[in-house]
Amino acid sequence: MKKYLSIILAVVMVLGFSVSAFAIHASIPAETTAVGSAKDVQINLGGEIRVRGWYQDNVTNQAGTANATTGFPYSGSSQARYDQRVRLAIDVKAGANLSGKIHLETGSVGAAEGNSTDVTVWGALPSAEGGRKQANLDTVLEAWIAYSGSGLFGVPAAIKVGHMPLIIGAGQFFDHRRYGDDVILFVLEPTKELELNLLTAKLKEGSNVDNTDDRDMYSLLAVYKLDKDNTIGANYSYINESDTEMSLQNIGLFARGKMMGLGYRATADFQFGDLSPTVKARGWAVSLGLNYKLDPVNLRASFAYGSGDKTSSTTKDEMFKTFLANVINYTVVYDYRVNTAAGGLGTGLANTTYYNLGVDYSPMKDLNLALDLFVLRASKKIASTGYGSDKEIGTEIDLKATYKLAKNLTYFINSGILFAGDFYKAASTGPTSDPKNAIVFHHGLTLSF
Repeated sequence: MKKYLSIILAVVMVLGFSVSAFAIHASIPAETTAVGSAKDVQINLGGEIRVRGWYQDNVTNQAGTANATTGFPYSGSSQARYDQRVRLAIDVKAGANLSGKIHLETGSVGAAEGNSTDVTVWGALPSAEGGRKQANLDTVLEAWIAYSGSGLFGVPAAIKVGHMPLIIGAGQFFDHRRYGDDVILFVLEPTKELELNLLTAKLKEGSNVDNTDDRDMYSLLAVYKLDKDNTIGANYSYINESDTEMSLQNIGLFARGKMMGLGYRATADFQFGDLSPTVKARGWAVSLGLNYKLDPVNLRASFAYGSGDKTSSTTKDEMFKTFLANVINYTVVYDYRVNTAAGGLGTGLANTTYYNLGVDYSPMKDLNLALDLFVLRASKKIASTGYGSDKEIGTEIDLKATYKLAKNLTYFINSGILFAGDFYKAASTGPTSDPKNAIVFHHGLTLSF
């Protein structure tokens, strides 16, 4: 086993270091142990096997056909399926200042989630012999090198290069922790309380022999710890896309912490620059969340607003632009499974206002429950799309649960029902013109090692 791990190490030079509060990594469970090492080198193997079951009802496209990628809360046939994901991680620590990671996961075969690249749907694409292979373990989720020290600048510093999960600030504007980006990241810690991050990320590569068709991001981030309980931060990001002449800029502010037992988090993002040679970006978003713990109960309340566009203007776009993965950013149904007020899946706060009350309850050590009520409204009407002539998106109730069956085995539930409002009332008449209550239930088992 040591021989093969040494070959892997020599060929791919997997070195890395968890250096930043903003470049967040999918963590290896604490139970992971070293399986092979040389002098000053420690190699850990880890991974995950996840199996999920899905049920959806009244999540259809506008023709009434079941469709999870362009879903609307319209009357239609229900859906039920299972899918599976496999991950394998090689974590390397090569001395005190040198480390790295390779993290692989399954590619998609017959994936029913459209832009998903991490699951295989059970029973899809049967072979002529009546069986089938699972998807290849060939999708690189992470592959990065990092080195830290204090000699060059006289203060603790680090450089990290490769493909890695990435989040900017509080993640309201940019959150690519799910699939990651190709990044060069510099980190400085001038004082014990202050951390500075400077990075460039390649978000899209067109032709690799043409530098005028790429999308690149440049970001500067600062985090300052006021005390052990309270942190503030600021960030600036510039996204340039040469072929469309987009030069979007975003300034973000955030604060989080607790005072006298009351937890808080606040964020604000302001956008400017150009979306095209003739259209200016003028989006913005704010959010505020509070929580108070009365063990074993945690009470929560939050408000979030993302601006929408005034269709009367042709020279500026006031909708808040987001760069998010299609995951549960806020809600199980609206944000994750149906078209939002921004006209797509997983658009976060774009053209959306959230009011939320929630409660977390842990009746025992291994069981966690969360119940949320969301009131959802479009920030601006978007009737030109064939729906959206009313701002009332609806009310959603979500129930989430996790139960630790064994040391490395967890059962989870993510479920929700969207009581759809008149925002989804289609302009055309027919069997799908009136919104229906959309139901999503998915659960599963995760083995982490």
